[in-house]
Amino acid sequence: MNVHDTHGASISPQANPPQYRATAGLPMVTLTNQTSTAPIDFVITRVDRRGRLADRSYLVFLGWRPGESIEIIVRRSRALNIHRGGPNALTSQGHLRLPAAVRALLRLSPGDKVLVGAKPHQDTLIILTMPMLHHMLATCGVTEIGPDDA
Repeated sequence: MNVHDTHGASISPQANPPQYRATAGLPMVTLTNQTSTAPIDFVITRVDRRGRLADRSYLVFLGWRPGESIEIIVRRSRALNIHRGGPNALTSQGHLRLPAAVRALLRLSPGDKVLVGAKPHQDTLIILTMPMLHHMLATCGVTEIGPDDA
């Protein structure tokens, strides 16, 4: 197994890792599973002609307020990550508005649907377009869903 450091260099594990023995009285480190089981609230909503997302329930779920400053980050995968603080803001009516440049990059048109995931443990939103979601499902081998899958 190879591990990569933050600069992308490959690090190979040692063939004979050092041996450690527990000494009475020293604290023990407990390893936990890195798979997050924290809740993520998902909603599918439409984008209007001004880039506003119709549903606001995910903002209520996170406790975000109208006019709050946010940062919109476009990932290489073209997924969006949005968190508090930054040069953008929620509208005064409490809507999330995607700027025109972001909509153009994601090829979003008025009426298109997006999947919004609210992650309260990270105070973050994730937004995926429907083509991205279809691609992810196809990559996982999900090509069709029938009555036996319900």
